[in-house]
Amino acid sequence: MKKLILLSLFLFFGSFVLAAEANQTYSAQDALIAINNSEKILNEFINLSLPYSDINDTIVEAKNVYIQVLYAQILRGEVNSSLQERIDARSALQFINWKNLQYSDVVALTNRVSDIRSQTLDLYDLLNLEQKKLSDPISNETSNYFLLARDSFYNGRLNESQTYLESFRTSYDSEYGNNSIFKSLALQARNFFYRYWIQITIFIVILIFFTYFVYVKLRIRFLRMTVRKLHSEKSTLSELIKKAQTDRFKENKISALTYNVRTSSYHERLQKINSSLPVLENRLKKLSKV
Repeated sequence: MKKLILLSLFLFFGSFVLAAEANQTYSAQDALIAINNSEKILNEFINLSLPYSDINDTIVEAKNVYIQVLYAQILRGEVNSSLQERIDARSALQFINWKNLQYSDVVALTNRVSDIRSQTLDLYDLLNLEQKKLSDPISNETSNYFLLARDSFYNGRLNESQTYLESFRTSYDSEYGNNSIFKSLALQARNFFYRYWIQITIFIVILIFFTYFVYVKLRIRFLRMTVRKLHSEKSTLSELIKKAQTDRFKENKISALTYNVRTSSYHERLQKINSSLPVLENRLKKLSKV
């Protein structure tokens, strides 16, 4: 019961964190990190022999949008550029509505990769779980639903697979009369509530007070993770700046435009981190005293 309560609270407060992240603005570095994380997901699916065509297509689209945002910054005058670079940018974006292109568009696509990953893994687990029912004496029609669901899954048609899997479960439950079992469980639950409503009410009151304590603990944990992440990102950005300087001035691997865009985004992100860290560390210090 305690684990169930903690899990519910994690999900409850996690929703607020996700809502806050949805309103963030993203830098080029954020977009590159997001693309890199998506490529890790792609490699994970390849190693697990799971369907990855949708993930691969979305990553390709995210990379294309990233380049388009770079060109859009040139056309909007947000970065220094030569006449030829502006001509190239206008040519590349001539059929695209580029005026509102932002790195958030790239991150949105990488978020879609994460959603596909979650959907795929959840469906994969369900298929493995439901496959055990094939050993029961069921009709060919019911078993065919599962075979179709599995075939659709490995061909990357997740929604179709989900539909077939639901048909399989419905048909299986119908054959084994699970509807009556569910009604019996509902009746038992109602009787339990009527019998122990005083104890349940007391538990709810205690839970309300306990929630605040758990919230503080979760907040402290979240702040610690955020502070560690920012320190790590700060160190990574410093290394990326050094690498960009080496690539530009020592090895001449990148153009001036690419160098300026990269270092500008790195410094911009570093500035945000340096301004955020003291605030977060101060909050963490205050909460730790509670």
